[in-house]
Amino acid sequence: TEIDILNRLVKDSKRAHEALPLSRYLEKIAQLGGYLLARSNDAPPGNTVVWRSMRRLADMQPGFSLACDRYGIGNRKIEDTVTRGARQRIECIR
Repeated sequence: TEIDILNRLVKDSKRAHEALPLSRYLEKIAQLGGYLLARSNDAPPGNTVVWRSMRRLADMQPGFSLACDRYGIGNRKIEDTVTRGARQRIECIR
């Protein structure tokens, strides 16, 4: 379910479409922790950013599971407020 959460919260960048899946998801995880993709010459995300991102993702996962259990069965769509006040549609997939 963590991959589902990442796919819904973090959009793929242009270079992520061309990257291998491991690199793509490392970039998505790093973005949750504050890593910016503004410049192509930046160093890869460090340990602190990845750790912060993993903690944040681990905190989101139980809430996402509870929302799916309570409001969605199958492919039913629910609206949820996510970080930074952005409104996004989250589909609960089982």
